[in-house]
Amino acid sequence: MHKLFKSLSLLFVFLMVPTVGFSLCAEFKGKVDVAPAYIHIDLLESGKTRHEMDLPAVKADAVIFFTDGGWCLKPTVLYGTNDGSIFNGGLGFGHYTPVTDWLALTPLLGVAYTDLHAHTTIPIPGFGGVKANEKNASVSGYVGLEFNFKFSDSFRGTAVYQYSWSRSHTQIRLAKPFPVVKSNDHSEGPSYSVQIEKDLNKKWSVNLGAAYNLGLSKEKHGLRAYGAKIGIAYWFDVYGDQKVDVEAL
Repeated sequence: MHKLFKSLSLLFVFLMVPTVGFSLCAEFKGKVDVAPAYIHIDLLESGKTRHEMDLPAVKADAVIFFTDGGWCLKPTVLYGTNDGSIFNGGLGFGHYTPVTDWLALTPLLGVAYTDLHAHTTIPIPGFGGVKANEKNASVSGYVGLEFNFKFSDSFRGTAVYQYSWSRSHTQIRLAKPFPVVKSNDHSEGPSYSVQIEKDLNKKWSVNLGAAYNLGLSKEKHGLRAYGAKIGIAYWFDVYGDQKVDVEAL
């Protein structure tokens, strides 16, 4: 429970710090989205699944526009726990670029941190399956492209493609008398996500989303994950200390 509280506290700070900073000097607007989620994770070795995890989770995202020119920040936080746990926090920077009256593109550049814990069994010749606690911490840089579709004034869709490059540190703590195994790896791979969203009013909307992620090393070690969420979003519009003609807005 303390891990969940700590992660939710980090989630709140991660989402709110950018908005507090901007409110001191400028106009900004956007939304905050919080959702229950389900995540399935496969730990892969040589391209084959050696361990599976199913995790209920909480996911939060924000989009913060801080200029009239379409520049935006996109923080995101995810925490899931069951027989094992995952924490992911990321920050993307992009530009919302309208193409037509129903399509806009947002190129993205960002960084993410992931901390994964798993309780696994590792086969060792002569000893059979040996219980192990695995911890994997990774830092990833990514580029991406977001497609924003407007179906009506109150109904929209989003599709996102990202490609990530990760450096990870893995620690496997086996049952005694086996030693702790440590390794450093590089992996890369794509992720895909889709979402549909319906406005309830000018301040609130609901959404349904799904995502798929794959990251592998040259030896095809890594992880595959997919999941879904049902979220509710709050839209905000804030002005800082700069002079603003409220009547003209």
